[in-house]
Amino acid sequence: MKYITLFWEILIFIPFFVLLYFVNPDNVVNYWVLQNIVDFLANYICFLSKQQIYVWILFAIYFLLLETIWWAVKYFFFKPRPKPMSYSNWYEKILASSFPSLHSARTFGLFLFSYFYTNLYVAFSFLLFWFLISYSRVYLKKHFCIDIYWWIVFSAIIFSFIYLVF
Repeated sequence: MKYITLFWEILIFIPFFVLLYFVNPDNVVNYWVLQNIVDFLANYICFLSKQQIYVWILFAIYFLLLETIWWAVKYFFFKPRPKPMSYSNWYEKILASSFPSLHSARTFGLFLFSYFYTNLYVAFSFLLFWFLISYSRVYLKKHFCIDIYWWIVFSAIIFSFIYLVF
């Protein structure tokens, strides 16, 4: 189980590149705010289509919001891990906190993006990937099940915000 988590830490964006390969152009809506950015990037990044760049920008926004909220929650709300970790400063205290699970939020975000922007086969392969990551976090006693559950809710809210706004 440790290797499943390490795989995610080392190869965090390879699943997203796979997701970009399967982007369906019919599902991507171009808004005027992002259209200029997408056009600019499409002129300089030849191997990606405009739809793929659009999804990449949305995923970057999702990822930045997720990371920011994660740091804020960890900073203000401490919950010890199932297997407690010692800490001597605020950074170690943040890392020793169990809630929320960023691993499960990232992989669940990949599932949501693939569900809305690709086909169901890719989406459910990411759902399986999310399940393995989440199970490994509980198995390794890094998180409680409730940590994973609530962060799924938060990541779905963040994704819904991005999907509806952009």
